[in-house]
Amino acid sequence: MLNGHSSVDQSINDSFQSFDSSAPLPEISKEFLKKLTESAQKIVERDGNLPLFTFINTAYKELTLNWLCNVAEFNNTLQRTIIVATSELFCRKLKSEWKEVICLSLRLGAEYEGSFEWGRQQYVNLLKIRAKIMLHLVQKKLPFVLFETDAIWLKDPTELFENRTFVDDADIIVPTKGYTHKGDTYSFDPMLVYPTKATLSLFLEMTRRLIKRKRTYDQDILEELCKNQFNGVICRQFEWNEIADGKWFKLSENERLQYKPYIVNNNYYVGVDNKIARQSINGLWFLSKMHRCVALKVRKALKKYNQTKN
Repeated sequence: MLNGHSSVDQSINDSFQSFDSSAPLPEISKEFLKKLTESAQKIVERDGNLPLFTFINTAYKELTLNWLCNVAEFNNTLQRTIIVATSELFCRKLKSEWKEVICLSLRLGAEYEGSFEWGRQQYVNLLKIRAKIMLHLVQKKLPFVLFETDAIWLKDPTELFENRTFVDDADIIVPTKGYTHKGDTYSFDPMLVYPTKATLSLFLEMTRRLIKRKRTYDQDILEELCKNQFNGVICRQFEWNEIADGKWFKLSENERLQYKPYIVNNNYYVGVDNKIARQSINGLWFLSKMHRCVALKVRKALKKYNQTKN
């Protein structure tokens, strides 16, 4: 499969027809993949910027609306965002409020619309589907940034991403974990992905393992493949003070102000409602009770965490 990029022009579904799966995944239509490819190509050709890509189900709709409200303060972020959602209805709602954003629906069935506990089979299946979509983008030789919407962007990371593009010899760049006591250091998002031969090899292997095994997680596979430099892949990392994670929420206010991260991921916390409550308690929930964007709240938070400390 890795020889001569022979799989590049095949359907993403056909690429994995020989793999065993105890829980068959819904098909990803060629029409959807065509729209995704065209959307990403348009962003690259128009701006020369990396498309920002995320994959959500309906349970993440409020977190996604909050993220959109957050990044609307930054120039040209919404215009290069591609949201793949499992609900066509949510895509229509999103487009009515945020016309600049590309939202593509990928309907998978009602069983994929809930809020799943980490480790549930539906959750694992969504990781598999996301991996297949990412592999498709790499096969089409498109660079992109994978991100998740349960995050706060305290500064526009465009310059950070562009600087890494120019100076790094990396195939992919990911954050460093805040808690490394178990020996794991590679976090998963945001992930800068460059469509090199080594990256293609990594995503083919990641997707193969995810589909073949019932209870395997993409982050664990990434950790192993990056540490072992699988087929020569080079994985670089952002510093923790550039891309922070859930450890940031455990810091005191004074400690937080010592750092100036571009992005804070709201991880190490299970459950959508819990994530929303955590952001709200910390003044990082920007939606009204009617789920409308309150830009003033965003500006207040950005000013707080970007002020120069005397």
